[in-house]
Amino acid sequence: MSESMSRRQVLASVAPVVLLAGRLAAQPPTEQAASPKPDGSPDFFPFQDPKMVKEIVGASHRDVDRVKALLKEAPRLANAVYDWGYGDWETALGAASHTGRRNIAAVLLEHGARADIFALAMLGNLEAVKGMVAAHPGIQRVKGPHGITLLKHALAGGDQSAAVAEYLTALGDADVAYKDLPLTQEERDACVGEYSFGPRSDQRILIQVNKNQGRLVIQRVNGNAQNLFHQGGKVFHPPGSPETRVEVGNGVVKVVGSGVEVVGRK
Repeated sequence: MSESMSRRQVLASVAPVVLLAGRLAAQPPTEQAASPKPDGSPDFFPFQDPKMVKEIVGASHRDVDRVKALLKEAPRLANAVYDWGYGDWETALGAASHTGRRNIAAVLLEHGARADIFALAMLGNLEAVKGMVAAHPGIQRVKGPHGITLLKHALAGGDQSAAVAEYLTALGDADVAYKDLPLTQEERDACVGEYSFGPRSDQRILIQVNKNQGRLVIQRVNGNAQNLFHQGGKVFHPPGSPETRVEVGNGVVKVVGSGVEVVGRK
C-alpha cells in the first residue's frame, strides 16, 4: 500500500505469560536504556527504538503535533504497537481510535497505518463495519486495547459515527464489559501492598488503589499500572488478558498466565 494514499482510499480498501514473563521476570525491553555497542549501534538495532514506540502510542491518545514529529523522524512508527502489560497490546491507531482522535487517526492512516474494525467504527465507516461483521460473525464481541469494547469505540467518534453506534447497539453484544465483582473494604485492604518476587529492587509487584477510580491496580515497580478486574475470591485479571489470573491471599500474590507463574510475597 502506498504511503501517499488518502484516508478515503485506505478506508475504501477495507470496506466490502511469554508476554507475562517479559513483564515480570526481567526488566521490560521498552524500559531499558539503549546502550551502544562497541561499533556505536544501539542494543535494539535493527529494530525501531522501543522508547519511541511507547512514546508514539502514548502520544496517539492526545497529541497530534508530537505524533507528526515522531512520524517525520521515523515514518514506520505509524504501525507501532506497545504492550502495556500482560499482553495488553495497543497500536498507535488503536490509541487514537478509542479516544476519538479523528485527526490523529487521519495522520496515522496517511502514513500507512493498518485500519482495523475499531478505527473504522470510530471513523464512522458503517459499510466497512457491517462487512467485517458479516465476514467474521462475532467479531463485534472482540475487545480492543485495555478491554474497551467495539461499541465504545464507535461512541468515541461522536456524531460522525452515530450510525455505527446504532448498528452495533442493535447487535446486542458489541458492548459486553469484563466481569468485575465488588470488593469489600476488608478484601481491598488485604490485597494492597508490595510483593517481592526476586532479589532485585525492580522485582516488586505493587497492588494499590487508584485514587481517581477507587479500584485496585497492579504494577511492577517502574512499570505501567494496570486495572484489576475482580472475578471473585480475590482472584483478578488485568485488561487485555482475561486468561491471566492474579490471585491474592495470606500475604502472597500469584500471577499465572501463558504458562508462566510468578509468586510474590509481602
